[in-house]
Amino acid sequence: MARLTQFSEKQVAGLGVLDEEHSEIHRKYLELSRTILEGSSLQRMRAVSEILTELILLHLVHEEEFLRKMLFPLLAEHRDAQMGMMAEIFKIELDLSRNDVSAPLRLRDLCGDWMREHIHIETQELQIAVMSSADQQGF
Repeated sequence: MARLTQFSEKQVAGLGVLDEEHSEIHRKYLELSRTILEGSSLQRMRAVSEILTELILLHLVHEEEFLRKMLFPLLAEHRDAQMGMMAEIFKIELDLSRNDVSAPLRLRDLCGDWMREHIHIETQELQIAVMSSADQQGF
């Protein structure tokens, strides 16, 4: 599977784009959960998992670009957290390529935890950063 994170032409204009990506990730997460609950084939779970990992990685890249543009005050801490998430995703991708049946389950759990923390809590932090940046720029 070609790595989308290297070839994305999607411009990160603001929170709207990141919110759209959150929605895409959430939809794919629900699809993965359904495939697991329905006992779908490993091939089907793997296909959905591969798309979900790419969506998450692409989002992390876009978010990094956005935070850098907004001069986010906790960028180093946020980057550390993102690197940990990326490392876990890469491990899961490797296990998916080896047809490890636990990989889709681990991805579902990781993604669920990440969405609870990232999408719900960190979105508020991002909105604060945008307002702070606007104040600094005199908007």
